[in-house]
Amino acid sequence: MGRMNKNENALALEQRRIEPVDITDDKTQIVLDHGSPEKTNRLELPTDDKRAGEGVTIQSVDRALSILEHVAGATRPAKLQEIAEALDLKSPTCYHLLNSLVKRGFVTRNQHPRTYQLGPKINEMSRRERSHFEIRQTAIPHLERLAEDTGHTACMAVFSGTELTITVDVEAASGISIIAYRQHLSRAPHATALGKAILAWLPEPQIARVVADRGLTGFTDLTIVSLGDLVESLRQVRRHGFAVDAGEYSTDVFSLAAAIRNPAGGVIGSIGCLARRNNDDLKSLREVQQRVIATSKAISDACC
Repeated sequence: MGRMNKNENALALEQRRIEPVDITDDKTQIVLDHGSPEKTNRLELPTDDKRAGEGVTIQSVDRALSILEHVAGATRPAKLQEIAEALDLKSPTCYHLLNSLVKRGFVTRNQHPRTYQLGPKINEMSRRERSHFEIRQTAIPHLERLAEDTGHTACMAVFSGTELTITVDVEAASGISIIAYRQHLSRAPHATALGKAILAWLPEPQIARVVADRGLTGFTDLTIVSLGDLVESLRQVRRHGFAVDAGEYSTDVFSLAAAIRNPAGGVIGSIGCLARRNNDDLKSLREVQQRVIATSKAISDACC
């Protein structure tokens, strides 16, 4: 058979999904402590209807949050009776809710006099948010260098709950519009390299929750729409240390991404390159692979 011309080559690429093994035979040396991700071939989704009860609130949760807001807004430690009266709660109900908040560290109980004020958990959560901000600030110069070196748009993504979001982006000569790319990103962790680079290293229950909440939307003919295919794709991400998609989320975009890790080895996000597809996606992906992996490692090291 003769060699394919450029149009035939492009058509061939459009008709099959590209995986990390197509880019390189190298295998990652990363080992995590939270359990073997290879067991995800038995991944089971939650059996509850994810849409049942949307918009329904739980009274006890609402009351507990109201107590927390009241304690946070008080100018001095508050007594049980003061909190109960201010929120129109019966004292026993208020007492039990406060006990739960105290047990979780959101509220502290003082003994003499017996009053309540904000607990250490609030400061801990605030420190985490500051840490996330610092990671974003750390990533910016690395992403600027990545965009300059590759000529492609570089970005960082994280999960907010089960929603994939881009937190930092540096647009480059590829012409990828981040505004347009973000449009359906919350439903596309399974269809993007940025999402798969994080999903691959999450514990099974978290992967199951993301899939249950976000689904497996078919954005193009190449999108993964079955749990079995997703499990296999994530296995390849773990094996080779990076994720890839070419036409899975957007027919004219390819991306390659790698995970960012905290000092304990846990995955906190991903960074990657986005670019226009061309007549040789494999060559283009191979050209950015090592740069993306090196950048993810540099950001991870700087976060320590």
